[in-house]
Amino acid sequence: MPGDHACSQCFDASSVQSCPTCSQLVLSTGGIDPKLTLQEHLDSQCTRHLLPPVASTTIPCDKAGCKRQDRVVAHCLDCEHTYCLGHRHPADHDCVGLARKKDQQAQRKAEIRQVMAKHAGKFPQREEGGEAATATATATATVGSSQGDGSSLHEKKDKKETKAKPKLSAREIIEAAKAKVAQRSSTTAATAAAAAAAAPIANANASTTARTSAIVATSAAAAKATTTAEKPKVKRPSRAMALIQLRKVAQGDPKVTGAQRIYLHTRSPTVQGVTGKSVFLDRTWTVGKALDRMIDILKVVPAKPDPNNPDKHLSIFHAKEEDSEPVLIPMSTTIKDISGIESGDLFYIAFSDWDKTLS
Repeated sequence: MPGDHACSQCFDASSVQSCPTCSQLVLSTGGIDPKLTLQEHLDSQCTRHLLPPVASTTIPCDKAGCKRQDRVVAHCLDCEHTYCLGHRHPADHDCVGLARKKDQQAQRKAEIRQVMAKHAGKFPQREEGGEAATATATATATVGSSQGDGSSLHEKKDKKETKAKPKLSAREIIEAAKAKVAQRSSTTAATAAAAAAAAPIANANASTTARTSAIVATSAAAAKATTTAEKPKVKRPSRAMALIQLRKVAQGDPKVTGAQRIYLHTRSPTVQGVTGKSVFLDRTWTVGKALDRMIDILKVVPAKPDPNNPDKHLSIFHAKEEDSEPVLIPMSTTIKDISGIESGDLFYIAFSDWDKTLS
């Protein structure tokens, strides 16, 4: 700033500062210290050395009768006047340029007509009826030629008809009829002989066709039997893929965390609504608790056990695969302590003596 380095020329130009009292702009002219100007302004009760107000920048509209004054206006290049946005189009302020443009268009059309009239004689004019006369003459010539050809054809036909056909006598007519009958008889005999000669060949072809059909049928049966025998077995999905599908549809207690879950398929020859479903259980549960939770989760109604027969109490059997032998699990055993158990195994809900019926 000029005050920081004691500039001797900082007062040569005019400057503006804000009054701390009235917040108005104070103008300091060139050569006068702004501090003195501000002091004089304060001593005069904020009336001296004020920056004069700036004149308004709004522009009035030149349209007669319009009293609008806007900062944004439009300048017409045809009449060289300034208008508000509502009268900026030539038709809205009766621009003299419209009449000028109409005069220019009329003058241009007149010049075009003059040029066309000047060069009109250089182009051949088509006579009225010329094409029609030519077409009529052509049609007449064509009709005449066709009529001439037709007359010549009629004349040739008449000449052929006038030729006299030779007349045959009665004997000649009879001999001609006998010759036709003899020719027909010889043709019939030849056809019968050819058919008799072809009969053995047809029989041989029929027997050959029968033998060929039998051979083809035998080959087809053998091929079908071979295909049936060699048909590969349908592969089961891998255990990993089956476990992925099992995790998607398994039901269980949502409070069981993922680390404690074990996913199992459920089957039952006794309780309806269990077979074909899957559950996830807590590894820390006992088999008895798991049985109660499975019945609640699957919402099934088990058969009433016989209190007098311990073999008719519901139990859980464990198997690795569908074709594995189920093993009865004691009720007090914890799921994680079952030998070889892992996700994807099967739990059967059945009476305690069910394994005896399988043997």
